Amino acid sequence: MQRDLEREKRILDKTYYDRMDGYRYRLVKDADSGETRQERIRIYENRRCALSLSGNDAPEEGTITDSSTSKYTLFADPGIQLQENDVVVVRTASGPVYEGQSGRTYVVLNHGETPIKVEKSV
Repeated sequence: MQRDLEREKRILDKTYYDRMDGYRYRLVKDADSGETRQERIRIYENRRCALSLSGNDAPEEGTITDSSTSKYTLFADPGIQLQENDVVVVRTASGPVYEGQSGRTYVVLNHGETPIKVEKSV
């Protein structure tokens, strides 16, 4: 069984053409003013992954600006574990760069799956 999992992991690793950076906010107290502020820290840098489009909704009518949403799933090594509202920047092998917020990573035996709400793409 362990050999099968390792073989499967090697196969999945070959599909990780994209690269991601992950950021998390933490509270930092300013020594001078005593105020607490949020600081964005990098938790992952240039990690291999695969970004997959999970669902694509049609634009909603009846609003001032019709909008559509796309749902993505980030596949990566099980060691990459994102939490709710972490910021993720994914540079795809095909060129576009996507930035958005993550949901909590669901870890399967040989990979992790993280829902991503893309907020902007370049």
